[in-house]
Amino acid sequence: MEVEEAIRTRRSVRVFSQEGVSEEIIEALLDAGRWAPSGLNNQPWRLVIVRDREKAKGLATLTRYSSTVKGAPLLIAVFLDHDSSYDREKDIMSVGAFIQNLLLAAHSR
Repeated sequence: MEVEEAIRTRRSVRVFSQEGVSEEIIEALLDAGRWAPSGLNNQPWRLVIVRDREKAKGLATLTRYSSTVKGAPLLIAVFLDHDSSYDREKDIMSVGAFIQNLLLAAHSR
């Protein structure tokens, strides 16, 4: 899939199959995210992979998108690491770029 096509056709998915996601695919998605630009290459993002349904239900209570979170067979929570941050606004944009890369890589698969 060409990059422009991936950008134009990517959509937010809120209904999921319960099919598992392989470690190989997770690693490929995270690797795509790691190529996101970040100031000073500080890569201020931190990740938590959640497969446990009880933990996902607990996380779901923290958001208005609880039904989406509960329905996903895999969650990748992305956080800004304030300790490695050198410029909050730029680092928030870097985290966004990480997420966008990951979403485009997932869509291309």
